[in-house]
Amino acid sequence: MDQPKDLAATETRPSMPPDVRISVANFGPIADGTIDLRPLTVFVGPSNTGKTYFAILIYSTTEGRQGDYVFFFMDAAKNALVTVPMELKSGAVDASKAHEQLQQAATYAENLVKKGSKTICHPILVHGGSVHPKQRKTLNRAKIRFHDHQLTIKTARCDRPRNLALAVQA
Repeated sequence: MDQPKDLAATETRPSMPPDVRISVANFGPIADGTIDLRPLTVFVGPSNTGKTYFAILIYSTTEGRQGDYVFFFMDAAKNALVTVPMELKSGAVDASKAHEQLQQAATYAENLVKKGSKTICHPILVHGGSVHPKQRKTLNRAKIRFHDHQLTIKTARCDRPRNLALAVQA
């Protein structure tokens, strides 16, 4: 039996992820930088310029094993780097899974921060409001380890104005 001439056109190939732009400021040795990720991105440059920091950042955002986001910013008033491991949940919240993902994100952030630097960590679970009382109790008891501290997971509802700002200030 003859094969159809357009067989190659019916083959499926994995789709490439869309182009992604990542911008950072005051991240390790990077004062300010932006990169555009393509299917092939190569980092070239002198030592201690942030290539590894960017590579770890990219890995952490594409691997999916830690929290959904980790934000870093400077609190000038406290002269401290603030790290915010964040997990987003739209449906029912599994407190144990959220705790595990936030701990992985906090550990990731901890490994990026130079030892001895003044750092504040605020692990946050952002949810759609469907946290069962039993799950909320589990969240309140769970602690996130960051450096030598045991931190309580803060929660914020995604439909409330200024929810993240209030959670970080608390």
